[in-house]
Amino acid sequence: TIFNIMFVWCLTGFWHGSAWNFILWGLYFGIILIIEKQFLAHYLQKSPKVICHIYTCFLILLGWYLFAFDDINRLHAYGKILFGINQAPLWNQETLYYLSSYGILLIILVISSTPLPKQYMKEKFENKKDSLGISLLSSGFMILIFLLSVAFIINSSYNPFLYFRF
Repeated sequence: TIFNIMFVWCLTGFWHGSAWNFILWGLYFGIILIIEKQFLAHYLQKSPKVICHIYTCFLILLGWYLFAFDDINRLHAYGKILFGINQAPLWNQETLYYLSSYGILLIILVISSTPLPKQYMKEKFENKKDSLGISLLSSGFMILIFLLSVAFIINSSYNPFLYFRF
């Protein structure tokens, strides 16, 4: 039932932390689940994959917006910036800083999130009988991405583990 779904998602939000933003996060995903099951399932099944992917990414990004701020006032101020309500510029010095700091990783991750690497590997090694070499190459690439991600996390400012803030 709708009550059960909302109760479970409210508890899921509370499980992540005792601040209101986590409760809102849980309720947000509960509402999305209900709307999808009751109204959108038929349309989403018939939509092209790219539309479903954009839809999913957009809703998840909004969920992260709720998840990130434990101060409701900051959440509101950031929401105004996010949706362009306060006429904040699209680009500023901070944007350029983040692009210069994380641009390479962003490009790698965007390319890796598409089917392109898999298609490239399939075309390049489809007729090869060296499946061990292909597995090693693929694993090596994943290890490289992991190490780059860890390096960027270590290089960033101190941010305590999420569940230590409970």
